[in-house]
Amino acid sequence: MQNGEIGGAVPDLQHRVGLFINRYMLVLRHEFLPFIATTLRAALRTDQAGNSTFPEFLAASWRAGVVRYDVDLAVCTVAYYGVNGEEYVEAYPAVGLKSATGA
Repeated sequence: MQNGEIGGAVPDLQHRVGLFINRYMLVLRHEFLPFIATTLRAALRTDQAGNSTFPEFLAASWRAGVVRYDVDLAVCTVAYYGVNGEEYVEAYPAVGLKSATGA
């Protein structure tokens, strides 16, 4: 591993983030929470009902074990992922836009 590279000999890398600087190792640790789809669905329903802000939704998603999400506008889905590759996909109805003339 070269100086400044991320990764390397960090035990249990899926649960820790390692950052190497020069010849010294600085390890930033964060324990990822387990992915719990029911907790994520509860966060989604709360947000969809208008009962949370976007930052509150992101925090609730993090507590549900979500580490990333992908939005596919072509098929109207959002896929939420856990650190170990767990996945939950939520479909959304298509949204139509009115023209400037109101038609």
